[in-house]
Amino acid sequence: MKPPQSPKQSGRNSSGATSGDLRKPERIRSDVARHVRSQLLVHATMAVPTFVASEAAPSVLGVGVAGPVPDWGRMISRGSEVFQADPTYLAFPGVALLVFVLAFNLLGDAVRDALDPRRSR
Repeated sequence: MKPPQSPKQSGRNSSGATSGDLRKPERIRSDVARHVRSQLLVHATMAVPTFVASEAAPSVLGVGVAGPVPDWGRMISRGSEVFQADPTYLAFPGVALLVFVLAFNLLGDAVRDALDPRRSR
């Protein structure tokens, strides 16, 4: 006959983890990677539009990236200078920046919805 177990002991045994499982670093690494991977992917897809817009905004004001480096902000700034002569110089870079930021935001939302474990499928 087994001696009665305290609730603390029965809870420890019912978790399915043994002391050998908890000491294996590869087991811990795989569990953490599995839970963090989706969050990192969602964060990355949501951060890209912020980085692009943060890089373009100072260039519109003339204090951004200098030199011959192509930049949407500088293209928009140059387009505003020649807007009266040809509005497409302002329209195309502005629409391209808008579509890029919107597409990555929608991609981030879709990835978050697809990888959300609490969402019913």
